Amino acid sequence: MEEFSKSRKQMQSVKSIYKIGCGPSSSHSMAPKNAAKIFIEKLKDKKFNLNNLNFEVEVFGSLTLTGKGHLTDKSIIDGFHEYEVKILWNEDALPQHPNAMKFKAKDRANNIVMQWIVFSIGGGELIDDDGIHGQKYNIMPYSSIEDIIKWCKENNTDYIGFIKQFDSSDIFDYLKQYIEQNQVDMIILLQPCLLVHIKTLNY
Repeated sequence: MEEFSKSRKQMQSVKSIYKIGCGPSSSHSMAPKNAAKIFIEKLKDKKFNLNNLNFEVEVFGSLTLTGKGHLTDKSIIDGFHEYEVKILWNEDALPQHPNAMKFKAKDRANNIVMQWIVFSIGGGELIDDDGIHGQKYNIMPYSSIEDIIKWCKENNTDYIGFIKQFDSSDIFDYLKQYIEQNQVDMIILLQPCLLVHIKTLNY
């Protein structure tokens, strides 16, 4: 978890806040679906014949306690695509993090051929023993709002100008896509956030 803690001390791209993916929860829906996809890719990389395997996913802690309401099981099933998977619910949390998933692939003799434990750490991000999985975001040069405000004043611009200067080149196309996918939810956003989205449409 050290890599996760370190990344949280840095300001990342706006994309790390406005995520595009399945809902209703980034940690309980989006991340489990992405984890299922990653597990399938791990098996393909090892040249397993997936049609000869059985799949099982045990979800722990918070993922179990609120999993049904957040469609955690449906998200995992969707991530496995055409492959059937058995979901096991375990209310106990693993010591590393309350949102844990244990993926298993078994052969026809019920032997485990691959096992993977991964944690949903918020915002759709996943972490395991190898580090954080998922999209790598731009790291901004400033980590505090005070420094950002100072930069904006010195350069006679606003937050949008800051984003345009330091975020990825496709950030505004990305935000437009986010707005189109979540237009119903836009109404309930706080005014400053809504202002960012409205001004985005002008770029």
